[in-house]
Amino acid sequence: YTLDKFKDLTVDQILWNLEADYFKSKVPEANFIVITGRGLAIYWLIEAVPYKALPLWNAVQKNFLNKLKDIGADEKSIDAARVMRLSGSINQKNGHAVDLLFYNDNKYNLRDIQENYLPDLTPYVKNPYHKAKGRCKRVVNLFNLYSLHYARLRDLVKLMELREGMCRMEDGSL
Repeated sequence: YTLDKFKDLTVDQILWNLEADYFKSKVPEANFIVITGRGLAIYWLIEAVPYKALPLWNAVQKNFLNKLKDIGADEKSIDAARVMRLSGSINQKNGHAVDLLFYNDNKYNLRDIQENYLPDLTPYVKNPYHKAKGRCKRVVNLFNLYSLHYARLRDLVKLMELREGMCRMEDGSL
């Protein structure tokens, strides 16, 4: 573990700390806890939601990050396009095997997480005194890293809708 206060603790002691101080009070109980070779990764299974729920999902991620920051939560791990290490694979940075420590197959509803673990969110209200620009833009905007990943995520969701949940074609291609 990278934080000094957890370096001398065993994995079981860290898990006990999570269960005693965080799960069911600050964050829901995890569905997966994985040793990644460089620390622990905590996963929650959420029922499928439309892509328009991405802002709520981002708010949940940021809230959980803030609550788990004191135990070493990584700010880089909360983007929607993140692909995490699978149990049974090898961490190429240090050669350690990735192991599954805990598994629970209960799925959470995103709205239930919002109601139980997030502070009340204030809706965005457009300023009525703001005047829109008069001319249309003629320059095509290029993607930045975030908008590119978000567009790809929307494309994948649309493909799943068109294929009625079938992620692969008959020949095995995506």
